[in-house]
Amino acid sequence: MIVGVVTEGKRDFPIFEAVVKRLCPAVEDVKRIHPPSDELSASVGGDIEGTGWTGVRHWCQRYGPRLTRFMQDYGEPFDLLVIQIDASIAHNPEVNLERPCPPACDTTDALRDLVIQWVGGQLPHNVIVAVPSKTTDAWVCAAFVREDDLLECDPEPLERLVSVSGFGFQLKRTSDGRIKKPAARQYDAHLAPQVAARFDQVRDICGEAERFALAVEAQCIE
Repeated sequence: MIVGVVTEGKRDFPIFEAVVKRLCPAVEDVKRIHPPSDELSASVGGDIEGTGWTGVRHWCQRYGPRLTRFMQDYGEPFDLLVIQIDASIAHNPEVNLERPCPPACDTTDALRDLVIQWVGGQLPHNVIVAVPSKTTDAWVCAAFVREDDLLECDPEPLERLVSVSGFGFQLKRTSDGRIKKPAARQYDAHLAPQVAARFDQVRDICGEAERFALAVEAQCIE
């Protein structure tokens, strides 16, 4: 199987790459479609200027009307496409879909429907919309901290890892005291492999991780 991934940022991709491979041993390759890694990949499916949720929206609106064709024509055809946005975007005035949390699913369901609107109102059967709540970092945190404690409702999950060791580098704070988000290379080298290895625990803690896992597993056995 060949899998394509559209994410908000370059830090999200390593997590989804590692998790998809963990969930489906039949996956031979996971390709980053958006955001692109270079100008060449931008010319065949990415927008070199578009990052964050607005970049995902732009990509969906651009390729959504011909999504099935896109998946067939992108070098090696994709057997599966993953589109990711974080639930944290729901508070944005342009989106305005934030619901009380818990439950996280009220917001993530609304955002999933929004992505379907972006691609034209209907998803091909082999396209999965992933909406980590509030961010993909909740899955990172769940791999190291067993306590649930409304993790999917926490806008700053990395704060829970300040006193945790074992992921290969030290978390740092910005000048205003907030946790500094690790570099993309640290997600690739340290965090993603451990999230994938402990994904059963992540599924137990994060409902959106469980939903994503079930969707990937269903595609894997088709």
